[in-house]
Amino acid sequence: MRGRRLLAGLLGAAVVAGGAVEASAQSIPPPRPRVAPEPVFGIVRVQIDPGVGEQEAELRQLLAAYPFVRIGGPADYLLTTLPDFPLDIALVDLRQPREHWDELDEAFQRKEPEPRRFAIGNLRSEDTAGRLGHVLVAASRLRAILDRSLNDTQGIETCLLVREPLGGFGDRPAKCTSLGGTAPHFLHLDDVAGLQVTNRSGGDRYVSALAADGMLRLDWFGMEENPPVIKLAPGEAADFPPVLAALRNSDDPRVVLLVSSRPFAIGDLVHPAPLGPPDGCQPGVPAQPCDPVLSGVAINDDLAARSFQLIVPEEPRPAMGHGTDVIAGMAVWAAQFYSVLPYSKEEIEADSKLPEDEKQFLRWRSYEERQHRCGGTLIGPNLVLTAAHCVAKGQYAGAGLAKLLNDRRVRLGTRKLGAGGQSFGIAGVAVHAGYVPGRTHHDLALLLLQPDRGSGNVRQRPIAVAARPLPGAVDALAFGWGLTGAVAPSGNIMMSIDRRIQDNPDVLQYGEMTSVTLDTCRRKLANRVAPGMVCMYSKAALAGSPSADGVFTCRGDSGGPLVRKAGGRELLVGVVSWSMGCGYKDYPSVFTDAGSYAQWIAAARAALKPGMAIRPADPARPNLEARRP
Repeated sequence: MRGRRLLAGLLGAAVVAGGAVEASAQSIPPPRPRVAPEPVFGIVRVQIDPGVGEQEAELRQLLAAYPFVRIGGPADYLLTTLPDFPLDIALVDLRQPREHWDELDEAFQRKEPEPRRFAIGNLRSEDTAGRLGHVLVAASRLRAILDRSLNDTQGIETCLLVREPLGGFGDRPAKCTSLGGTAPHFLHLDDVAGLQVTNRSGGDRYVSALAADGMLRLDWFGMEENPPVIKLAPGEAADFPPVLAALRNSDDPRVVLLVSSRPFAIGDLVHPAPLGPPDGCQPGVPAQPCDPVLSGVAINDDLAARSFQLIVPEEPRPAMGHGTDVIAGMAVWAAQFYSVLPYSKEEIEADSKLPEDEKQFLRWRSYEERQHRCGGTLIGPNLVLTAAHCVAKGQYAGAGLAKLLNDRRVRLGTRKLGAGGQSFGIAGVAVHAGYVPGRTHHDLALLLLQPDRGSGNVRQRPIAVAARPLPGAVDALAFGWGLTGAVAPSGNIMMSIDRRIQDNPDVLQYGEMTSVTLDTCRRKLANRVAPGMVCMYSKAALAGSPSADGVFTCRGDSGGPLVRKAGGRELLVGVVSWSMGCGYKDYPSVFTDAGSYAQWIAAARAALKPGMAIRPADPARPNLEARRP
């Protein structure tokens, strides 16, 4: 379209020149200054998931606000609602699957690719439309640049400078590895010294380089504060040293080389990750803008782009207090109890203004971490046992218990926090009659599951529940997605003793612990511990080391299982309940003793029906009925 307007202008000038007045050299106007290129949008193709049902019209309306979006297939992205969060929408990347690689025995091994998801937000949140727009605009801008990747790179030869370490004696001079062809280059980012380009053409070339990632971020690649566009005469070369902060821990990192026969403004091309940190800025990258870019991208007509993939081995995330990642098939009965109601923008902002010792650090936590509440254990085809304090406190105490049926879900069949497996609705809930919110006694609840969208029937195998209390000196395994650092009893649970913000692990953790008798536990916890509880220590703690040196439980582990093997089969012997801090000094982790409540579990199982939010009495403790709130 732009080319046609230019042609029409030239034809109009020819008509004037062919008139009665002959044009003279003096009448020829001086050449106009070159006009900056107009912003353009790349086409983004989006398909709406047929399974969204009644939400389809609302999703179409959201997409209709962007003229560069084409609805239908073949598509780059799938817009869908999440089966386990029915009002949450996500944009799923349908483009060529990423190459996933692990470093194993000093060689890169291929992993099965997974679709990339952009968690946009809840349809009832005011900022969801804006978040979707930020993603679509960023995808459009990057698409407009990468559409130039098929162009000739105008005589520019490219290679990657790679360090060759000399043991303890530093590095050899960097070796230039050619980046010819289109295959990915699987190189440690730590080994990369920079990108070297050489002008093999017969004219001047203007060159720059950006770093891109799978989350649609496009940043300056170099060390200088202001990203330069380097002019290269024929035969000249230039190096672009990488910024590790721009690529480390990023998803699908790429280097994008930009070449033109005339100057261009690199600052017009960069943009932050559209769903990055809430403050919009990326620490350590001074040239990155702090606000989402909402316009198209200004590109020279002859700009050529070429992208090169790098491999960055993933850094391990922290484990549950000296715990270990659960392996596939190890804990098929483990459940995650989570919320489908997101924190609002106002709640996150209010949290960020609290004193540090009161913050939940919501702004710094992932969506999966914010939604996670507790663990649980599948003890029947559609029954999950968890802690009462996970389901019956705050707004869910007393008559508010019924709200749980709409606000919470249970996930089964996955080791990943907030991802994979099957998600189920909660059809009914039973809380021990003796449980009082804010106290630790009788901390037990039973959840009745129902199929959620797309989940079908429960496929996981339940675990048997112990029929008698757990004695002392018994080894068992604790499981959970809880916080990972030691915390003093009076400290902010979200901040570890060494002043680090706490994380939930990505993968379900487990660790071995040993029970002690109630009398032994009372020497430390006095009347805080009561019959129906069981105290567990790591072997390191029993040997005299601080509890923080061994396995311990913390917030987020609550409701999770304590399992032992007896007679060749696994038994659920406890439910994570409470502790004084996390892994603090010589304090134990305290569990509800499942075997001590075997009669209540059986009674609750028999009484619980769909639609119920009940507090069944305990046949073994009938006098507790009067203590219900």
